[in-house]
This record gives sequence, structure tokens and C-alpha cells, in this order.
Amino acid sequence: MESTWNILKKELAFHGIRMLDDGRCQFVHEEKTYTCTIEKKINIITKKLISNNNFFDELWQELSEVLSQEQYSKDVVDIRLINIFVESIKDLYTLAWTISDCSPKFRSHIIGNKIFQSLRHALARDYLSFSREQIDTISDYKICIDWVVRKNCVLSYIVNLLLFASMGRQFVCGKVVKTARGISGPWANLDLPSKERRFPWSDISEEVRGRSRDKQKQRRYRKGFENYNNDGRAGDGYYWREIKNEPFSWYDRGSEDPYPSRHTLSKW
Repeated sequence: MESTWNILKKELAFHGIRMLDDGRCQFVHEEKTYTCTIEKKINIITKKLISNNNFFDELWQELSEVLSQEQYSKDVVDIRLINIFVESIKDLYTLAWTISDCSPKFRSHIIGNKIFQSLRHALARDYLSFSREQIDTISDYKICIDWVVRKNCVLSYIVNLLLFASMGRQFVCGKVVKTARGISGPWANLDLPSKERRFPWSDISEEVRGRSRDKQKQRRYRKGFENYNNDGRAGDGYYWREIKNEPFSWYDRGSEDPYPSRHTLSKW
């Protein structure tokens, strides 16, 4: 099984960052290879995050301005564009609430610019009250906002990986990283070490030896076959020798009924 440090290096390499043996990292930018410390790379990514956040705020402000315009459409709009337009507004409204729950700063900024009110008002309007330009533009804003959110999530993940790598190989290898477990089926317990999921047969052969023979000798498989091939007689089938299944007279059930019951309640 690979060590945690090797997995960390491969994950960073997937995102374009190569960890060097001297504790520095190497990456390619605009077809040029750069080598720097982990701390400097974290600062570079942090600046990119701040730039994306500023662009993110500008997109919301422009979106609010576009939605506040009331220009009735005189052009015939394709029903597919209308469906995309409506679903974009719904997703933007849900995304705004989701982000506001995670970031109080974003919440105050959004409320201050009346973006929630603009989205809520747009959901209550008829699509005919929007112009063709608005219908075409809203979906573009939706794609841009989703892209910025996704980009920032990836950059934040890379920063966390670099912070973990900056602690050193000895710390990373000695730290036990636990993965959430709680699923069943073929994909369960994938975080367990290999030997806990796969082991040689010799490790358990002694404790399971004879288990098949013991199953074959169980009472449910042998009862009713005691005379099988014995003195020329053959038994066939399964017999459940229960005394309570013997027939009895219904009229004399008070004394002959083998089942415990309150027979006096149904006495003639």
C-alpha cells in the first residue's frame, strides 16, 4: 500500500505541481517552468483566489442590474431558450442562498446590493416581461458564476494540499488520515489496508476446515433419511415428526387436541 506522502505527491502532480526532494515545488506557467517554495506557491494561489472573488462579486452586481431592467419582449423566443432562462434563475437563487450560508460576508454584500430581491422578483415575473437580450444573457452569467465557484473550490483544495505538504514528509507519513466510512456494497471499506480486505487462504484454513462437512450433517438435512440404504429400505423426502400434527377428532378436541387452547370458548 502506498504511503500518504506518495499519494499526496501524485494528487499535487495531477493539479500541475511537482514536489521536489528539497521541500520546494515546481510548476509550469505560460509554457515556462518555475521552482519556488511551498509558501510562495500558496501565496500565488491565494492571490488568484482573491482575484476570482472580486470577479465573482462583479458578476453578481452585473446580474442584478440586468434583472432589474423591465423591457417587454416583442421577439418570438424559442421555448428551449425560455426553459434554460427559467432554470438559470432558479439555480442562481439556490446558489446565492447556499453561498450566503457559508459566507456571512457574502450574505451582507448580497443583501446590500439587493441581488436576492432581484432574483426573487425575476422568479415572480412572466418571461414575456424580459427582453430577448436578457433571456440570452442570464444563462451566460449562470455559466460564468458556476465556473468561478468551481475554480475557487479547486484552488482552495490545492492550498489545503500544499499546507499539508509543507509540514514535511515525516509528519505526513506519521499522521493517520481517516476516510469517512458508512456505505455498504462492493465499494464499502475501500479505505481499509489491503490485508484487511484480502488475505491468503492459509490464514483461515484451519478455522474453517470441515465447515462444509458440518453443514451437511445438520439435522435439517439428515432427518427423515435415517433408514436410507439401510437393510434394503430407502427413505425419501423430508419428514417433520411433530406430534401436534397428528389428526384428532374435532368433536373431542377438548381432550384430544394436542394444541394448547381455550377450547371452552368454542364448546358446543
